[in-house]
Amino acid sequence: MVVLKNTTNIAMNEYNEIRFFKGVFWGLLFVFPFWSIMIALFI
Repeated sequence: MVVLKNTTNIAMNEYNEIRFFKGVFWGLLFVFPFWSIMIALFI
């Protein structure tokens, strides 16, 4: 039971990390064009 619990925790951690990195990636993807437009307008 202990081994099973540990593997589930590791799997959940990996899943959460992947989801976190995907969130950061999409966040940057959407924020970057916005910031380039803002910078282009101000320069």
